[in-house]
Amino acid sequence: MLSFIASLAGSYSASAISNYVHGICAWHTLHGVTWQLDKKEMDALLKEAERLAPPSSKRKKHQPFTVGLICKVREKLNLNDSFDAAVFACLTTCFYAAAQLGEFTVPRLDSFKLTEHVTQQSLQVRYASGVLVLFM
Repeated sequence: MLSFIASLAGSYSASAISNYVHGICAWHTLHGVTWQLDKKEMDALLKEAERLAPPSSKRKKHQPFTVGLICKVREKLNLNDSFDAAVFACLTTCFYAAAQLGEFTVPRLDSFKLTEHVTQQSLQVRYASGVLVLFM
């Protein structure tokens, strides 16, 4: 396992490597297989992997989305246009559900299911006490 971590260092972000390691650890736990890895050695390797992570694996921190920012985006959108409505629905749903975009959007157009996914017809936008509220 330590060789695996060392082989990934320099090619992936430390968080990606850590996720791989913890996934493998979870597999061991799930299947009742003994996890025999020295925590101090693993932590040392993960720390070094962080130092060696390529710049392309690191993203600049972004300002968080706020209701105010979403309201500004809404002002620029025409909800009678299906694309704008879809963008706004995706933005507000992900925001209020605290979801990652990849967990909400469909990977391919042909995987969309009317019974499972949000449509423009199922949304209502209202302002209550100056706050944007989305109803489904």
